[in-house]
Amino acid sequence: MTKREREREREREREHDHEKSCPLDANIYATRKTVAQGMMDIALLTANASQLKHVLATADTHDYYLINLVLIGSSMTLQILVGILLVVVGRWNINKRKEQSVANVTNNVIVILIFLITVVNVLITAFGDEEPDYVITQKWQEPRKEYVSDDMHRLDRELKSALNTTEM
Repeated sequence: MTKREREREREREREHDHEKSCPLDANIYATRKTVAQGMMDIALLTANASQLKHVLATADTHDYYLINLVLIGSSMTLQILVGILLVVVGRWNINKRKEQSVANVTNNVIVILIFLITVVNVLITAFGDEEPDYVITQKWQEPRKEYVSDDMHRLDRELKSALNTTEM
């Protein structure tokens, strides 16, 4: 057995011993964490798509149209990049020493990108519409009496019409 083969054998034994001594499988934990991050990324991507739709629909009246367009596009691009990196990280087995350092660096890059996404989304909110479309600006008003009266006359006519058709 060569020196190189003996080193490989020792490395395999160390990995095997590490797997036995570790009560919590770190790889399963990391995979679940990656899936949860991916779900949050999808939710934020959906929200950004909705914001983009709103900005494009109100382009002529939107005060910060271009800024919002660039910020939302940047946020969505960063989110897609994070999603791709999460898929890559999720495929690595961090119980193997060779993959631990690469996974650690990639995970740190993902954290930095998520921080940038957060900052960009704060800016999107800051440059968003002052008053959303769904805000009701008028107070509730009681229906006018002539409308209620017209409705009652209409219902009365419909009832008489229905009674006449059943009598025939």
